[in-house]
Amino acid sequence: MEYANHHTTSLASVFDVWATYDLNWRRPHYPSYDVQTQKVGTAFSLEVAERIVRETVRLTEGAPLPGRLHSLRVVQIPVGRHAPEWAPLSEYLYDRDGRLLDRRTVPWDCDSVFPGRKEEDLRFRPGDLCEVLDTVRGRAYLAFVVDVPPSVEQASKVNDGGFIHLEAGDDIYTIKTDASDISRDYVDSLRIFEPMHRIAPRTERRLRQAWNDCRTFPARMKIADTTAAARLTDAAEEFGWQAVVAKPSYEGDTFFLSLEGVPGFPDGLDLRIPQRKAWDHMDRVLATFRRLAGKPADGRGYRLKGPAADESYLL
Repeated sequence: MEYANHHTTSLASVFDVWATYDLNWRRPHYPSYDVQTQKVGTAFSLEVAERIVRETVRLTEGAPLPGRLHSLRVVQIPVGRHAPEWAPLSEYLYDRDGRLLDRRTVPWDCDSVFPGRKEEDLRFRPGDLCEVLDTVRGRAYLAFVVDVPPSVEQASKVNDGGFIHLEAGDDIYTIKTDASDISRDYVDSLRIFEPMHRIAPRTERRLRQAWNDCRTFPARMKIADTTAAARLTDAAEEFGWQAVVAKPSYEGDTFFLSLEGVPGFPDGLDLRIPQRKAWDHMDRVLATFRRLAGKPADGRGYRLKGPAADESYLL
């Protein structure tokens, strides 16, 4: 990525070289395995830092186990001011053979603008299996890509707005490790790799199915919301109530019900039902409706919680 930024050249700096080692590569790895990262050198120029990278590769060839080289990175750190290692001026990523994989020359500070990634700079696409390096917890784990960093076109729409702009921290991939509908993880573009080891067929099947579930989730969510709204409306009308149902506007939102004619609520009753409760526990919601109508109901229901600040009750 050929980003030009005056911050990377106008400040006195050093280039730290960090090596990550695979601690147990002889055993089956995925879905995760242990790694260790340590600094192996410092240089006053990128050229010398890359020489240290090549030297580290040479010294670790044929090294005794454990400790096979996983990857290397060069981090440019300014000198003479507060400069945490996680906020570099620039960063370069290398594979275990010392080949440059990726780079980012946008500094981690509020004045620097991330211009987005060109199509040819993307190393992964949605649905790709990848290996994520977590240097904080000391492990590498398998995941699949859900979304890619902002493109140049997407970034320009934000950066040209005049109020906010993208920064180096926005250079991230969205990933998932399972089929859960809500959870998402975000990983720095320089902490993601092609899978380096054999993937067991059952592990790959699980992740492929998880990706398919994730890809089709928006359509399935729309169907589930429509079905739940229809059941809520039918249940209210069964008891002679007038009902207006508003479906969730985003994943994890609530159904909003405005009910008229509910016994004990002469001014009407506004209910908020969490999306998941309407999907997975409609029987309990309907039991609550029957009890509000003064009718016997089998099974467990919900107690009204509220009223909240907006005068609506939660189930």
